[in-house]
Amino acid sequence: MTTDAVVRARIDKKIKDQAAQVLEQMGLTLSDAIRLMMIRTAADKALPFKVKAPNAATKGAMKQAKAGRIKTAPNSGRLMADLNADD
Repeated sequence: MTTDAVVRARIDKKIKDQAAQVLEQMGLTLSDAIRLMMIRTAADKALPFKVKAPNAATKGAMKQAKAGRIKTAPNSGRLMADLNADD
């Protein structure tokens, strides 16, 4: 495989340095890690790790929680009673 393309990305220097240090302990460079990620992404048609971005429902729930509009229960028994109240 020829390596004739260049990829550039902007990132915080502190993050870059921390990642480089971790990768060095694994015997890898930043370029090695990026190359591996891109090879796996191309081969698998997906990222080689889970992206934990919230979906619309989760974003809505997070917004409700921040606004203090959530139900709470003092214990699991009360929670189950509240959940089954409409049955």
